[in-house]
Amino acid sequence: MEVLFYFLNWTASFSHIDEETGSKMDAHNLATVITPNILYIKEGGHEQGDAYFLSIESVNTLIEEQSRFAEVPVEVQVIYRESGLANASADITSKDVISKVEACIKQIGGVDAVVVNNSTSPSSGSTTPQNLEEPHRPLPIRVNTSDIAALPVPGQEASIKRVNKTEMSPVSP
Repeated sequence: MEVLFYFLNWTASFSHIDEETGSKMDAHNLATVITPNILYIKEGGHEQGDAYFLSIESVNTLIEEQSRFAEVPVEVQVIYRESGLANASADITSKDVISKVEACIKQIGGVDAVVVNNSTSPSSGSTTPQNLEEPHRPLPIRVNTSDIAALPVPGQEASIKRVNKTEMSPVSP
């Protein structure tokens, strides 16, 4: 779902670029088109007034706030690191994960201790890992493709010809 909503957010970023370019598919319009296919009421087969509009708003929020929904809380990162799950093999079972997490929580002193340790300063022996949060990838940069032919291609400067102003004939650089 993270990838899907990231893609929809990226798609919505191309709406209304300027008066001549861009599409009309902003986040709300994408939500309006997609919602009936993924969130629908099974009873009777028709939408139930407010529920229809609220489901559109829900999907719109998921599209617009997709980066916030993909964040892993610092408390979970602490438990992940301290429990040794970061170094666990790929074929670990869910029972093993649960037992490691429970053992880690007991060792730290309970779930409340993770929150308390998270709010302490690094100099006081906190178990909060430093720099665990990866920076979010920025949205792609839009390029005006109408001017792309005028831009030189890196590594091909020797193949670009210039015109001599007096003779108006191509001359090699």
